[in-house]
Amino acid sequence: MNVLPYISVIIPIYNVHLYLERALNNICNQTLSNIEILLIDDGSEDKSAQICAQFAKADSRIRFLSIPHRGVSAARNAGLDIATGEYIAFIDSDDWPEVDMLEYLYMNALRYQADISTCEFIKEYADKPSTIRGSHKDYLVDWKTMIKEINYNGDFDAFLFNKIFRHSFLSQLRFPTGVSIGEDYDFIISVLLKHPVIFHGGACKYHYYQRSASISYTGFRTAAAASRNRKNYRKVYLIQTAYDSGLKESALAYFVLQEMAVIISMAKSDCYDKDIINGVKQEVRAHLLEYIKINRVPFYLKVCSILLSINERMLLLPYKVFFHRARSVSES
Repeated sequence: MNVLPYISVIIPIYNVHLYLERALNNICNQTLSNIEILLIDDGSEDKSAQICAQFAKADSRIRFLSIPHRGVSAARNAGLDIATGEYIAFIDSDDWPEVDMLEYLYMNALRYQADISTCEFIKEYADKPSTIRGSHKDYLVDWKTMIKEINYNGDFDAFLFNKIFRHSFLSQLRFPTGVSIGEDYDFIISVLLKHPVIFHGGACKYHYYQRSASISYTGFRTAAAASRNRKNYRKVYLIQTAYDSGLKESALAYFVLQEMAVIISMAKSDCYDKDIINGVKQEVRAHLLEYIKINRVPFYLKVCSILLSINERMLLLPYKVFFHRARSVSES
């Protein structure tokens, strides 16, 4: 009789051969051995596929699937389509988990009958010291509190890598394709609106590696990409406000931050589009009075929103001073 895996680990892969072995070694050596490892190569052009094939040959728990390049959301969706585990984990191929992370998350999920089990993580950088994220406390969290904390960039985040999700709870949910930023946010808000039981463990069990080549550092490459991401963030904002009026303030705080971030991202890549810039300014102006009255919005972001509503170029100077602090925790 075949026993279903406790956790299906979905790993989207694209041109990460320099980091992939580190991640796969730590995943294959997890103290929780009853797992399935789903390697989804998203049309890599480097040695990533060869590395995946080597690991799949050596470990029977690995299933290796190659798909045409369509982005991380499509790769994760392909993994969800074939996953059989009781819980689902999403791990990024350039990061690495502690070898006991999955056991830690799974045992907490069982102990508290949780639909989502989370842990703290460490941010790793190539050129500066690592930083530890979180409060290091264990506690149960209600779904609405978690949404608000994500929206305010507070005690929780929209990252998926430090969480496991009950498979049956995901029920046909899939990631939005065609967007380059915010797919994690879209997905996790959709999950949280189903009222899961959530347990947060305070131990640091994951290493999140920040690469300078990521989209959050390089900005949007085309106006079309910026437009798609704006539409997706607006969609998630409207879903929250329609679902529960108690989420409106926090959802607006996150939405306006992302609108401001569009200007920064376009500036980074010299991808200016007059229609998009005007659209952002109109959106921020429409919500400005509401936004600056939100107590949990930091003062410097309120200043940024006022400057942007006057002239988008006025946002760039304060960004160089402090805007990146908020953006670094909202990219998910």
